[in-house]
Amino acid sequence: MKRILQILSFFLLFDISANSQQSLQIKFYDIDGNIKIVNYKVKRPKIALVLSGGGARGLSHIGVLKVFDEYNIPIDYIIGTSMGSIVGGLYCAGLKAEEIERIATTTNWDYVLTLGEREDKANLFLERKYLIEKSFIYFRFKGFKPLIPSYVSSGQGITESLLKIFFKTPFHYVTNYEELKPKFYSVATDLISGRRIIFSKGNLVYVVRASSTIPLAFQPVSMDSLVLVDGGLISNIPADVARELGCDIVITVDATSPLRNPTDIQLPWNTADQIVGIMMQLSNEVQLEKSDIVLKPNLDNINSTDFEKADLIIKRGKEIAKEKIDEIISLIESKCEILSDGETQKFSNYKLKVYGDGLPADVVSTIFQKNEITDEEIVKSLSKLLSEGEYGKIDIEVHKNSNIDEIIIWTELNPRVKRVNVYPQSMRNFQMDFSRFKSDIFSSVEISDSSFVFHPKSVVYFSESEIYKISREILSVFHFYGYPFVKVRTLEFNDSSNELNIYLTDGYVSDIRISGNKNTKNSVVLRDVMFKKGEVLTDDKVIKTLQNLWSTNLFSQIRFDYEVNDSVKVALHLQESPSQFLRIGMRIDSERGGQFFSDFRNENTFGLNDDFGMTLQGGMRNLLFKLEYKVDRLFNTMFTYRLNFYNSVRKVYTYETIYGDKSFFLKNNGEIKFGYGGFELSVGGQFERLGNTLLKYQVEEAFVKNVSRVEFKDEKNLLSKLQLSIVVDSRDRAYFPNRGIYLNAYYETSQKFLGSDIAYSKIFFSYENYNTYFKYGALRLKFLFGLCDESTPLSQQFFIGSITGLNSFAGMREDEIYGRQVIIGGVEARFKSPIKVMFENFISLRYDIGAGWEKLEAVRWKDLRHGVGIEIGFDTPIGALRIIVGKSFILKKIEKNEVLWGPIVSQFSLGFE
Repeated sequence: MKRILQILSFFLLFDISANSQQSLQIKFYDIDGNIKIVNYKVKRPKIALVLSGGGARGLSHIGVLKVFDEYNIPIDYIIGTSMGSIVGGLYCAGLKAEEIERIATTTNWDYVLTLGEREDKANLFLERKYLIEKSFIYFRFKGFKPLIPSYVSSGQGITESLLKIFFKTPFHYVTNYEELKPKFYSVATDLISGRRIIFSKGNLVYVVRASSTIPLAFQPVSMDSLVLVDGGLISNIPADVARELGCDIVITVDATSPLRNPTDIQLPWNTADQIVGIMMQLSNEVQLEKSDIVLKPNLDNINSTDFEKADLIIKRGKEIAKEKIDEIISLIESKCEILSDGETQKFSNYKLKVYGDGLPADVVSTIFQKNEITDEEIVKSLSKLLSEGEYGKIDIEVHKNSNIDEIIIWTELNPRVKRVNVYPQSMRNFQMDFSRFKSDIFSSVEISDSSFVFHPKSVVYFSESEIYKISREILSVFHFYGYPFVKVRTLEFNDSSNELNIYLTDGYVSDIRISGNKNTKNSVVLRDVMFKKGEVLTDDKVIKTLQNLWSTNLFSQIRFDYEVNDSVKVALHLQESPSQFLRIGMRIDSERGGQFFSDFRNENTFGLNDDFGMTLQGGMRNLLFKLEYKVDRLFNTMFTYRLNFYNSVRKVYTYETIYGDKSFFLKNNGEIKFGYGGFELSVGGQFERLGNTLLKYQVEEAFVKNVSRVEFKDEKNLLSKLQLSIVVDSRDRAYFPNRGIYLNAYYETSQKFLGSDIAYSKIFFSYENYNTYFKYGALRLKFLFGLCDESTPLSQQFFIGSITGLNSFAGMREDEIYGRQVIIGGVEARFKSPIKVMFENFISLRYDIGAGWEKLEAVRWKDLRHGVGIEIGFDTPIGALRIIVGKSFILKKIEKNEVLWGPIVSQFSLGFE
């Protein structure tokens, strides 16, 4: 015989709840054998837990939930605002309090809540990376009119983090919160109407995100016609919601913040928060009066941003809950009711007989060894046994005799579950390593050809409450391993083998819908979607899709909705951004003085995520103007093309090295000017978002003119050239990277049959490698060489010496050495200071070796220049600040350790690189 349950039953309240009353009956036999049947219903109060806002202080809710779990305090509803909504949502979605605690104490909250946009270099195409790195501020335009942002950050990083967390919960896909256990309600504020919005349905992630969105700091969440922000603006302690739901007991955890000190309200969003706090004081007092019990943790000297104190905050929550636990239990017991259709019966002289599977010893000792008991005490105790899932049936009879009453109880245990067989739709969809498997319910997992076999640790009975726990654990396992859309379809219990069979839906995508992209073509959106119809949807595919779409810079908000039944229906709700940008950057350095950078472009000219833009960059000693049209991805391919027209000039000091017996110094021989103007057409392919390979055709007029140098011959050439290049950049950050590589190599040729005045060819190769070997340190290795033939004009030769960049060299001035053949090698050890002085700061030690030659036959290893240097760096909002002191030297005679030392060169730079 087999029993089949549908998954719908899992969301019922399986214990004795206010909605599903526990029923029993007692058969009374009098002395004459007449029977009277009395029916009993055990009804406990409907209990609501109200979790307030409070930022980091709201983590104290976790401590309260841990104590409630420890004492088996039943909760029917959780109503949350802001951080209370996050904690409550995770708990109702199936996480245990200790699991939420682990998330709270291991999450990098500074990273999650950072203001400003988290542009992950790994998600950007190369040209976009370098464009963003050069600018420290940008302005959006719509129809050439500047737009003033109403928030500091889009909050997309928060959304991404919440998705990652909620995807690990068993029931994140439930959209009707009445089906959750406990039932869940979340409070947000609609900025348009000013109304309080109470959510009992919807996508959990975005409902929770809306409830915790700080106005001004983060972009509001748009849902249909609603523009949603933090529920604490109107209702930071929503106890009245619990009363409106008809709850008998309302327990409120008040983690709200006191008013800020004068020193804490300098920033505009902190000032706004202070104003809201003042307005909410009276409302909070009214809401607390609607609560039966208020838990106010001792959070003195803890601010709403002190997430690094998560352990302490959770501990304070536990302390207040334990302090109030007796009061809570007493209140619940006082409101428990036993309803019957008979009068209360007392038994002072009785004899107990138990048949069948018996009763637990603690029940017998606490109830049936009293001198006097009542029928209500018997019913209350045995009803609790039924609710716990171990017993499936309990019958009670009372036989009245002249001398003694006989209380006869027949019990029947539910069948044991000895093994759980989990059947996905296809075993090939899942790659899971159970070598480190841990579970509260299961001891081990075996993998067969068609199923995953879970072995219970201890005795598990076939009951609705136990099935819920098993299903929650099974779903947690699959969701933890990256399959968040796996769902239980049906269950089947075999009485003869005591095996529970669970049949899953694997999470196949059946539909992908897109909305909100008024200008952007559907194909542009779909090409960045990392899953297709008919595929099993995984968490990494979802996150990568969102990162890809976010990196296009076309959307101010991306909402990933999903409906999970037998398959997954995905809906991408997009909110397009104006695509005109003005980006501004700056640089100040000791070699070229001040420089500016400005770039104005439309990044979605024809709805293809295509750029048409103009760049102006330079200062007193250099200037660049460029007009460009480019497409990073052509249709659904990784092909790319670009066309640009440019004109640039650059002034360069020329130096002569004067050698002495033990030292050398530099003589400035005057200044020359390089100029380039023409156009470039490039076609090629992208290596995902790590790099590209391009074939370039370039026509330019290149000149070198004398500015102040004696005896210099000007040159001017029309060059028509082809270049095949490859660039790979996996560095993890723009400035002071910790890991990754940078590779730049090309072959270039200019030939007369292409229309050039001069024919030449050259090869260039450079490579940088960054690795972190300990907590505060990184090592950089660098190698570069360039070769070109003797006909190569000066305008196309290689230079050594710069403050930053591939050709930087410790102890050299900018462009100090040039030639047709160059080689550089270097190593740098960088140490991050554990103390943050306004910005992240570093100290670096470096060694470089290299040289340049005019002709290949002139290459001599003894000409190699060596350089040592020390650098102090700061990662500031406008770019890297570098202060460098270096000294170069030449080994005159290696065998005699004769060294020629150059001058000490001090340099600094601030801004783009």
